[in-house]
Amino acid sequence: EFSDPGIEVLRQRGREHEQNFLAVLRGDGARISDLSSLFDQGHGLARYALHAAKTVEAMKAGCDVIYQGFLFDGSWLGYPDFLRKVERPSRLGAWSYEVVDTKLAREARPGALLQVLVYADLLAAVQGVVPESVHLVLGGPKAPLVSFRVSHYAAYLRAIRKRFLEWIAAAPAELPLG
Repeated sequence: EFSDPGIEVLRQRGREHEQNFLAVLRGDGARISDLSSLFDQGHGLARYALHAAKTVEAMKAGCDVIYQGFLFDGSWLGYPDFLRKVERPSRLGAWSYEVVDTKLAREARPGALLQVLVYADLLAAVQGVVPESVHLVLGGPKAPLVSFRVSHYAAYLRAIRKRFLEWIAAAPAELPLG
């Protein structure tokens, strides 16, 4: 396997950015459910089911923040950095959750927005209500939190997802070896 030191530096900086935001949340006194240890359980459907179940368990318990949760509907999956509790009723109770993801970029990029919108879609299936907003904690010295109303981008997500699924369906069963 080829090792790229530049990529590793970016990964480390990304982890530090995420940990800095986690420290801010802890400093605010949030009750945090840290599910990051579940990544040690390997990959595959059994781990996905366990991680998704633990995420739902933390949501039902009403934790203020779920760190490194996992959302899975059998086809699509997502690893939101943070699920943050908001005072908006859902099938969970008087609260629901919104997605917060950390990104090193200093501006919100379309790929990052699509990513958190997919997470919001998966989250809606769990809690029975579509999150009002998704959030990105951007890079830079001030690490600004930028928010996007899900309803403003829902049609965009549906169109991109439809095009992606059509592209997959049209793919050849086998790749030509040439």
